[in-house]
Amino acid sequence: MFDKGYKLVPQLLGGMAYKYDIDSETLVETVIDGKEIQNLSQSSFGILYQIARDSLGNLSVRMSFDKIHSHIKNGAVDSELDAQNASFSLNPVEKILGALKLKSITGKLSPKGEILEVNGYQSVGEELLKNIDPNDGPTREMAKQQWEQISQEVVRKNIKQFFCTFPDSLVYVGDSWRQETTEDSLLGLRFTNTCTLQDMYGEMALIAVKGSLESKGGMTNLLGYDVISDLHREQNGTYSINAKTGLVVRSQLTSIMKGTMKIQGREVPLMIKRKFELKRRG
Repeated sequence: MFDKGYKLVPQLLGGMAYKYDIDSETLVETVIDGKEIQNLSQSSFGILYQIARDSLGNLSVRMSFDKIHSHIKNGAVDSELDAQNASFSLNPVEKILGALKLKSITGKLSPKGEILEVNGYQSVGEELLKNIDPNDGPTREMAKQQWEQISQEVVRKNIKQFFCTFPDSLVYVGDSWRQETTEDSLLGLRFTNTCTLQDMYGEMALIAVKGSLESKGGMTNLLGYDVISDLHREQNGTYSINAKTGLVVRSQLTSIMKGTMKIQGREVPLMIKRKFELKRRG
């Protein structure tokens, strides 16, 4: 029925600009010493992406925020953070969100639209710690952890959700290809996603995504503990993509990771649930 092949190669042009709303949620659940532990992180933000091309033809993307809201609940600690409150807030992380909102973050792009590097936000975290009393260890550590979680969710991970890479060859409806990504938050896991072109609507491509997990087998820090994890991950979702530009118009992804982790020789259960939604405005 579908016999037409599509060359889904991004054709990014300097001067292109897009606005997006992104919502994400991560819930971590485990039991340690008979005590149930939950860590909930939710974020909602608006982003403006601007594509640029320099005199040598190299592509880059500039990202700026028009809203940043974060909710973090870690045990008894419940934090609601919003960049628009920065001018009068006493919370150092909330102040730094206001600084982040004023920053322009840049990413270098490959010819296929892949994000090669992200710069411009690192100094925000450094400024955060400078404004906290060096003798106040607990506050500095809490602020450091919150900033690391926010910068991961808001910056490093989600700027990569803006693009989707395609095979170099023609793609037909029903064809599948694999994408391997390394997610450096939480457990430092390497994921392999299988993308399938489900349908084409003019220039719009509907792509289904299913994911698998491959652990690096190393040790990481989770909820304040050094852990070695043994997890199984399932991810499902869809991308609606402008096939001409390669830019995501809308995406919805959910994932569940279940298994165990070893903490100081003890094996405890672990479950991580994630939700992610991206929508282009207008």
